[in-house]
Amino acid sequence: MAMRKLMGVVVVSMGAVVGGCADDAGVSGTSAALSATELEAEVASGPSEIELQVVDGVAREVHTRPSDHDERLEGFVVAVDAELGTVAIADLGVVSFGAGTRFRTATESHASRAAWLAEAQPGTFIRASRATPSAPQAPDDAAFFATDLRIDHGDRAKLELTIDRDNLLTSPPSLLVLGRSFDLSTLQVSDDGTADQGSGDESGDDHGGEAEPGDDHGGGEAEPGDDHGGGEAEPGDDHGGGANEAGDDHGGHGQDD
Repeated sequence: MAMRKLMGVVVVSMGAVVGGCADDAGVSGTSAALSATELEAEVASGPSEIELQVVDGVAREVHTRPSDHDERLEGFVVAVDAELGTVAIADLGVVSFGAGTRFRTATESHASRAAWLAEAQPGTFIRASRATPSAPQAPDDAAFFATDLRIDHGDRAKLELTIDRDNLLTSPPSLLVLGRSFDLSTLQVSDDGTADQGSGDESGDDHGGEAEPGDDHGGGEAEPGDDHGGGEAEPGDDHGGGANEAGDDHGGHGQDD
């Protein structure tokens, strides 16, 4: 009886610890939503990696995030030029792609360029990723070459980039990235300083929720080619993943990273 009581205490204590960690750190590891002034303070001492959410062309929330994954643009396709190798993403800009790009569809972690283009129709939600550069990109430089393009799902445009003080204006408060200016006076921050999450994260986000095949950060079962998913890894897998193909080194959301 004493042992049962003791073990019960241990289980409850561990649950409290785990629950506390989750509440403190947040699922995604990003900060609470920041005001323009708080963002300026964040970059005052050097470059910072941020996540900016954009709704109908308006900056809604900005967070700092850990430097543990690639830079990304997410949003709805406006137009694709297969000959030039470009795809325009609503509210964010134009992404280029080519021989160095990995393509992922909703079902294929290593899709052909033709298969990806067939699915990337206007109105389709996509994610474009690239390696984080050694220094922040100049504010007026609109170039973004995607080394990873995937069909994804979401309800708002989002960019995740490294910025510094050169990317900020104070009057009016604005963020300058990829040749675009985002008005930061529209940022939403809740009364207690935490993010206004609205309806919550969309299913399949790379830090929580149910993931599609090939996702390397979310839950769910990963398709072949994913190197970060859960489950048993097959020979040649770098990081462990759900039913991964041999030699794959880049998992994905809806296939990630």
